[in-house]
Amino acid sequence: RQRQMCIRDSTAAGTGYTPVGDQVTAKQETNLRTEPSTASDDTIVGKLHNGEALTRIATGDNGWSQLEYNGQTVYAVSSYLMPAG
Repeated sequence: RQRQMCIRDSTAAGTGYTPVGDQVTAKQETNLRTEPSTASDDTIVGKLHNGEALTRIATGDNGWSQLEYNGQTVYAVSSYLMPAG
């Protein structure tokens, strides 16, 4: 029997993230945000374009992925991402 480990993120209290460490790209242009929410455009810190690869640190049970971007952790909607390569 395997157990899945979840890490908790302070900006998404109560949301579990499962570490992955894979390379992803955007299906189309995707916003990169400082928090897992589309409530404000102020949280957009960059964009990921199709063909550009970033490391996905973890996937959340909230539909968001944590990505490594310029030395910081950012968020993108998981359904907008696909494996790079």
